[in-house]
Amino acid sequence: MIMGLRAQIVLTTTLLVCAGLLLSSVFLLEVLEETLRQERVDRVITLLRVVSWQGGRQPTSVPVDHVLQRFSGELDLLEHSVFDSSLQKRSGRLPPGENAADLRRVLESGTMMTRIETPRGLRALMPGATGGFFDVILPLHGDQNGGSVLSARFSLDGVAQRVALARNTALLLIAGFSVVLVAFGVYLIDRSVIGPTRRLMEATSAIAEGRLSHELDVHGPREIAQLTSSFNTMTEALAHSRRQTEQTIASLHRANRELSETQGRLARSQKMAAVGHLAAGMAHEIGNPLGAAMGYLGMLKGESNGKEFPDLIQYAQNELERIDKLVRDLLDFARPGDAAQDVFDPGDAAHEAMTLLTHQGLFKGAMRLADEISQKLSPVRAQRHKLVQVFTNLLLNARDACGNAGTVAVRGRFEASWIVFEVEDDGPGMNQEVAAQIFDPFFTTKEPGRGRGLGLFFCHKAVEQMGGRLDVVSETGRGSRFVLRLPVHEEGTA
Repeated sequence: MIMGLRAQIVLTTTLLVCAGLLLSSVFLLEVLEETLRQERVDRVITLLRVVSWQGGRQPTSVPVDHVLQRFSGELDLLEHSVFDSSLQKRSGRLPPGENAADLRRVLESGTMMTRIETPRGLRALMPGATGGFFDVILPLHGDQNGGSVLSARFSLDGVAQRVALARNTALLLIAGFSVVLVAFGVYLIDRSVIGPTRRLMEATSAIAEGRLSHELDVHGPREIAQLTSSFNTMTEALAHSRRQTEQTIASLHRANRELSETQGRLARSQKMAAVGHLAAGMAHEIGNPLGAAMGYLGMLKGESNGKEFPDLIQYAQNELERIDKLVRDLLDFARPGDAAQDVFDPGDAAHEAMTLLTHQGLFKGAMRLADEISQKLSPVRAQRHKLVQVFTNLLLNARDACGNAGTVAVRGRFEASWIVFEVEDDGPGMNQEVAAQIFDPFFTTKEPGRGRGLGLFFCHKAVEQMGGRLDVVSETGRGSRFVLRLPVHEEGTA
């Protein structure tokens, strides 16, 4: 398992602090041990030098043994012996002849000799290890019997015990200092490095999730502060880039939508131009023979007084009237749209269309027409009869969609610089594919013989000629709503 940054720093800091304190303690303990050892040796030597000058009026062994026995516990005396000039033991516990060369050298030179034996290396670390010992060989001055030599061995266990006590105390201090130093170091590192790093990681995760508004507070050591500042700069650059990308995408969407609308308007204009040419030709090619045929049928019906083939004559007249209505509708498309226009309340045109259809009995029984134009609207400039025809077509289309059983609501309101009308039905509605073609010429969802697909096309063209717009909002199973917008006429405009 990979260790976290905090764990690695804690472990590393602990090891370094403990290692540093241990090395320092070992060095100090070595110095302390050496100092205590040298102090013990110097004290013993001082005492022995005093003893070596005693006994000017009596044998040397008496004062030497007396003094050494008196201070043996304090000086940690292990064993001692006095030798005469012939190196014969006169008193003490050291075996005769031991260190004879050293004894002779001291006797001849008249100077003191010391030798220290202490455990080294691993022996000093073994359980129960002693502090060693040191030997002192010195001549005894003032001896009435001639030159004599004192050889004594002293223990250094007292020094070792004091050093062990100091070592134990040092270990306790090391442990305490280590805990304090590590805790303080971890606190500083957590505040200066770990904390900012964790916040930086959290901010990075937030940015990876798309939250580019996340910003860090710039504080801490210089390097961390510079890193945090660079991170905030990067985040701001990413947010700016995202905004630019979103604006570009929105602009592309608008351009695509405008292009699609332009293409639709162009296609519709081309269809209207085709219908106009067709209407103009039909006016000449169909109008005259159609009028003659209707006249002949009228004459035939009058002469026969309706006794011969009355049904056939009536059927023929009905069909010819349908053809005549089609020709007149097409002529309306071909007619120029710059005819004389009036300034009037568009709500009056809507009321006129509703009154006309109501008087004709087209909205009765289970079919209900709701007039929700509750206020007088601002005037518009348009051809009144065309606007009445637009409302008439929209109302008839809504009535047919309801199947003679439902509700058609007409609403009107003022919105900014536009007059907005809504003609809504509670019929079956239509899907998006049908809604996209509903204003195309000759497109219809009605059964053959019940519609020519020119009514809504006429409405759309007439509203555009008035400077307005006609849209449809529909969803399958939720009815349809036609929204008609006309610009408000301002006083002083032509």
